[in-house]
Amino acid sequence: AVESPQSQGRDCLKYRHLMEHSIDLIYRYDRFPSPGFSYVSSSSERMVGYRPEDFYTDPDLFFNMVHPDDRSDIKDLFDSRTATSKILQFRLLTRDGKEVWTEDYLNTIQNNRGEVIAIQGIVRDISETIRLRREIKLEKEQYQEFIDGSQDLVTQVDHEGRFTFVNHMVQTIYGVDPKDCIGKPAFDYIHPEDQESTLTAFQAWVKNRSVHEVFENRQVSRDGKIYHIHW
Repeated sequence: AVESPQSQGRDCLKYRHLMEHSIDLIYRYDRFPSPGFSYVSSSSERMVGYRPEDFYTDPDLFFNMVHPDDRSDIKDLFDSRTATSKILQFRLLTRDGKEVWTEDYLNTIQNNRGEVIAIQGIVRDISETIRLRREIKLEKEQYQEFIDGSQDLVTQVDHEGRFTFVNHMVQTIYGVDPKDCIGKPAFDYIHPEDQESTLTAFQAWVKNRSVHEVFENRQVSRDGKIYHIHW
């Protein structure tokens, strides 16, 4: 079935409405007959402070907005004659000088001879995602610094009681290199008289998925020294 011109027109209006009301910046960059943007959604003003007309008037505006450290990769991609589909992350500098982290879902458009004639993309503001990633990374680094500097024994085991993490104190208490503990049963270092009570408590923790419990037992080092541990 062939759609009528009226139906095609309604579809075009529908898609145009969706693009104009998207929070993402949608664009099309034509390489012929002269390089420049043939479409930029109105969300550009909200995201970077520039109206679509600013991009139409100045074909280099977008590239000048890209952070200097990211600019060469973007320019090379737009100048490339190779068909591609990519997801890129780069920074844009807004009209008032703010830095916005963006993610661009772009793909090239080819003519019937296989020549790249345009690039279209959807640019999303991911500044908040980047901020959260950095916060999580910093928290992990700070936590790791705390664990590494702690004089307490810090361990983590899986549901079978095998070590998945140990800090440097296993060298002092068990007399074992930390990396040699990973994957080994934690019960190998528990005093024989405390094995049963520890196993019972451990099984209860696994079953009840307890977040915090207080427990005491004795740990035995490789050379037979006994340590009383409060967990």
